[in-house]
Amino acid sequence: MVIDQPARPREPFSTVPFAPDPDFVDRPEIVAWVRDKCAGPGARAALVGLGGV
Repeated sequence: MVIDQPARPREPFSTVPFAPDPDFVDRPEIVAWVRDKCAGPGARAALVGLGGV
């Protein structure tokens, strides 16, 4: 049996307990690309870089 989607959406494993940054620059295209790459079973991604820079 192949399951395409989980029976219920997964809850976040962890959250960042900080207030939203008013200077945050959203990158919806990049977020969509990462979400697409992580959609498959067993998919993983590592985001690296200087946070907040």
